[in-house]
Amino acid sequence: MILVRYFLKRLFTNIFFINVGLTLLFNLIEFFEKMVRVKHASATMIFYFITLSIAPSFFYNLPISSWLGSCMTLAQMHQQNEWELLKLLNIKSKKILKLVLIAGATLAIFNFLGKEFLTNNLETAAEKFKHEKFKQDRKKKLFNKWFALNEKTFSHFRYLDLRQNKGNGFSLIELSPKFEVKKITSAQDFIVNPDTKTIFIPSGKSIHTKTKNQEILENKEIKLPSFFTQIKIQGEFPSLQQMFHVVTLDKNILPKHVYNQLLYIFLSRILISLLLIIYPLLTFLLFFFFTYHRYYRWILIFLPYPIAIFLFTSTDSLMQIFQNGFVSIIPYMGLFFAIIALYNSIRKQ
Repeated sequence: MILVRYFLKRLFTNIFFINVGLTLLFNLIEFFEKMVRVKHASATMIFYFITLSIAPSFFYNLPISSWLGSCMTLAQMHQQNEWELLKLLNIKSKKILKLVLIAGATLAIFNFLGKEFLTNNLETAAEKFKHEKFKQDRKKKLFNKWFALNEKTFSHFRYLDLRQNKGNGFSLIELSPKFEVKKITSAQDFIVNPDTKTIFIPSGKSIHTKTKNQEILENKEIKLPSFFTQIKIQGEFPSLQQMFHVVTLDKNILPKHVYNQLLYIFLSRILISLLLIIYPLLTFLLFFFFTYHRYYRWILIFLPYPIAIFLFTSTDSLMQIFQNGFVSIIPYMGLFFAIIALYNSIRKQ
């Protein structure tokens, strides 16, 4: 029991202080970056933005801090000859790995709950403040956007003000089964109604390209649920609950590739907390696997983070190729397979 308290306290302490240091460093850089680049912002405005951002960035930095904290714990225990002492006490590496797993699972739960239920409102407020004060509210004013509403219907607008729900330059393009343009609906001005998920066109026209017939539209309402689902994602920082609603209930009204992109983001937001289990476990496993090598183990414990970055970057590329949201689980599966392989190898030693 003494070993459990001692080891967990040291590991948690290292992770905490590294994370606090990274959080302060990143926010200090953000402060001076805003001071230099945003000429119209006062120091008070920037300081208020940084205050909103500190707690979300604390949870954002936890995965990398868990890796660096694990490396620091290994180094500290090596410097104090504690690994040799544990061998003399016949305390095997499996015991330490169980403690690392407990610590990682605790951090993962803490990180997930903290990000999604404690700091989500702060992050939303920080994003809103940034776009209103620093970027002139760009998330409320959208320009030149294309949306795929289904496999054969696309919409475009030149400008949309989400505060006033008004825009201009609206076009709706419908394709035939042979992917030829079948109908084009256009309007100089339009009004959106998020409650009824309809677009109101005071005056416009529809052209049937095959027959060349032109239909004049007056006070026309068009129901486009997929349009508003995508606008909602564009216009705000969605909560996990909102994204769950989209990927479960709005699947049938979204184009396949749009749905898979949202599913990819949704799964990534959930799975990222697993890194707090993966990083410490993989770091300790690499150290124990090469415990008899004087230099290799110290080089290899710095591999988990670069390997994870490589896997995540590759997965982003795979997502662009295959357009399947479930590819987001690939890097986590690869890292867990590496953990299982290393653990089985250690057990045989």
